[in-house]
Amino acid sequence: MKRQELIQRSISIITEYYKNNLEPFFDCLAEDVLWFGPRKDQILRGRETIIHTWRSVDQHPTFSMGNITEHSVSIGTNVLEVMLEYDVYTYFENGEVDRHHQRLHMSWGCRREQTDSGSRELIPRVYMIHISNIIEEEPAAPESGNAQNRSVLPKVYAGSSSESHIDAAGTGYSGLSFRSVMGKGDNIITYFFNSATVLWIESTDNGRHSLIHALDGTYKSIEPLRYYESGFSGSLLRAHVSYLVNPLYVRSLKRFEITMTDGTILPVPEKKYTAFRDRLLNWKPEVPR
Repeated sequence: MKRQELIQRSISIITEYYKNNLEPFFDCLAEDVLWFGPRKDQILRGRETIIHTWRSVDQHPTFSMGNITEHSVSIGTNVLEVMLEYDVYTYFENGEVDRHHQRLHMSWGCRREQTDSGSRELIPRVYMIHISNIIEEEPAAPESGNAQNRSVLPKVYAGSSSESHIDAAGTGYSGLSFRSVMGKGDNIITYFFNSATVLWIESTDNGRHSLIHALDGTYKSIEPLRYYESGFSGSLLRAHVSYLVNPLYVRSLKRFEITMTDGTILPVPEKKYTAFRDRLLNWKPEVPR
């Protein structure tokens, strides 16, 4: 692969894309391409899936772009990672304009494909696309001294909650130790669940699988409830043969039901109510050592 040619092709693809000319985008895709969009759950696999998804959209808004900055790294002779940064403006029918400073990561690779002439040649294709919207930060105030000779490094971590743009649990338990448990979805996705964000977990499919109800959504897992009862031991309590609950998110308890902070009401069996109530009242979150 010729590096500069693929960089220029990447720039051309995204430029044409925001002119609503999607064919160069479709043409570059590998059959098993993996696409990650900037929003939650925007994950698509396969060229045909992507083409079908885009062509099923009722209408395409109007876009314009700012300057494009390119970063790239070559990993061997047949792999090139290209990162493009640019401003993109979306013009809606109601007159509103939305601006994002965006990053587009395209992973190029070569595989031998049969051409129209019957020969097999190395053809560059895009195997993964990742789009993200960059969070803007205010420029730092200049420090005293010779600022021109001092390198300015980007801040890795936020210095306060006001600087942080990451969704937070907001439980007030920032000094506690939380467990992280790996779970597998039924769509070839591996999840990492943090007990700070899990509200409750229910058993599904006659006990074979689970539904994890978290702060940021509900996830289907192929593991049974007992898997999470073991993994979250000490962090979640079993209130029912079909439920685990996180005491951090129990709003109230009465005979014979629990009300969670998201408004969900879960039953507690009459025979187990007293034992569960005592466990809940005596429960204490883990503290880091």
